[in-house]
Parts: sequence; C-alpha cells; structure tokens
Amino acid sequence: MPSTIEKVVSNGFCVGCGACAVAASDISIRTNARGEFVANTQQASRQSLEAASLVCPFGSVANETAIAERLFATLPNHAALGRYGDLWAGYSHADRANGSSGGIVTFVLKRLLEQGEIDYALVIRPAQSATNRGLTYEFSVASTMEDVNQAATSFYHPVTYDKILQVVRDRPGRYAITGVPCFHKALRLLRTVDPVLNERIKYQIGIVCGQLKSTLYLEYLLRRAGVVGKVESACFRRKDPNIRADEYFFEAVSANDGKTHRVSNRAIGVNWGMGLFKPKACDACDDVFAETADIAVMDGWLPQYVQDGRGTSLVLVRDP
Repeated sequence: MPSTIEKVVSNGFCVGCGACAVAASDISIRTNARGEFVANTQQASRQSLEAASLVCPFGSVANETAIAERLFATLPNHAALGRYGDLWAGYSHADRANGSSGGIVTFVLKRLLEQGEIDYALVIRPAQSATNRGLTYEFSVASTMEDVNQAATSFYHPVTYDKILQVVRDRPGRYAITGVPCFHKALRLLRTVDPVLNERIKYQIGIVCGQLKSTLYLEYLLRRAGVVGKVESACFRRKDPNIRADEYFFEAVSANDGKTHRVSNRAIGVNWGMGLFKPKACDACDDVFAETADIAVMDGWLPQYVQDGRGTSLVLVRDP
C-alpha cells in the first residue's frame, strides 16, 4: 500500500519543500518536466517513507489551524483572524526601494541581527546554475546586513529546504528563516521530530502567499523581455518611483551583451498572481497568511478597518 507521501507525489500535490529529504536521506528533490520541484521517493525505504509522510505539508494529518492553536495558545483569538499578537502596517524607509513593496522582511531580519536575537538569517538569493539559463535561486545563510540586503525583493521561482536545513544541523547558532506558508508548516512538523532544528530555529517569518511558481515562469519572463541565451541576473519586481507600487517590471541582464532587458507586469496580463505556471498543490491550500509562522508579512497591502451594516470588518487595500 502506498505511503501518504507517495500518494502526494503521484497525484501531483508535492511542492518540493524538501522536508521529506531532511527527514530521510534516501529521498531527494528533483525537477520534473513542468519545471516543478518534487520529491523523488523511488529509492526510499518503508521506514523513510513513513518518516517523510509525517512532515509533508500536504500529507500530514495535522492542519495549519491545529498547529497554530498549539503554538500560539496564549495569544488572543479573533473569530476571523485566528490567534495573533499584534497587527501592524508600515514600511521601512531604508529598505522600501529594494523590497517587493515595503521592505518589512528585510527590516525585521536586519533588526534581529542588529539586536543580537539571531546569529544567522536563512534567505533566498540568486545562484549560478548549469541549467535554467545559468541562473537559479536557493536558500543561503546571511550573517551580515549586506547579506540580507542582497536577498531583498521577491523571487518567483521554486526553492527547497533540503540542503539549507542540513547547514542548520551542522552549524550551531540561532536562526531566523523566511518562507511561504506551506514551507513553514513543513518546518513546524520537522521541528516536532528534530530537536536540533527546533532548538536552533528561533523565528519563522512568513511571506503571505498567493501561489508558488515553476522554473518555467522565469523562462517565460525572459522570453517576454527578449533575452536570448544565458543571463547574469534577474529581478522579478523592479520598481519605478514614478508609478504605482503595483506596477513594476521584470528585469534581466543578458550574459551575451550585458544589456538590461525589461517587461512590465502590465504587458504580461496582470502580474505573477494570474495563475500561470502554478503547482497543482496551490489550489488545495487555504493557508495564505502563514498561520504557523511567528510573523506574517504582506508587502504591498495595508490593513484597514471598515464600518458597514454588518459591523467592523478588516479589509486589505493596495499600498500607494
């Protein structure tokens, strides 16, 4: 009888978070024909499959609400919002220009380093690749302000935890880690069975998520921007101070001629949220606000309370 994680993979609901590969060394993460990161369980033992099933965000019997209730039981509970400590809206003067919108994640990570709350931040940064036009993205260790600055803005490209969490196991210290909601759920499940990870990871900072993307989204944007051959670098959300925050550009530097190529999000329909190149699992996920993270950040939207005939409601409006 197939294990839970085998069912998740065979039915197309794996997001390649890498939690299973951390729990079991005979499981690895590969890229499928659609450019999605998925678990390769073909060589896994029955024991490994069982261990992996316990930490899979789409295979575990534990749901986000139950996990959050256990983690944050002492916090106030709101009927619509769930448990929370504080709600804040704002932006960072120093980090806004390079951030996706308000630069809050960058600000929080740098403040944690500055105040000695953590030794390292685990962030996503560009990396060289033999495939994918010579560019990919991966988790890396940031230990300085400049390291964190280099990881500012959003990267609409798949990543995985499998290698970076091994770094945490091998290198003592206090860590903060960023990630989308399903990755944070997977990490919470891992921390229940891995005391080293549980001790060393001090802060989970969630990115409010609309969906993940496959590697083919980068290829699509490169083609729309007119980039031929390999690329030196790419930015998924390049800002223009003269236009609105929700109007931005994909920008890439060609390795062939060193020229910068651009395409506006308006030119490709709307933006990354249109649903193209989205993994199937995203349609089965209801955790948008990173329920299991310690902090959830939604750059680009500001919460406002609106009074109407039904009472007071919390809504989200675009950051101008």
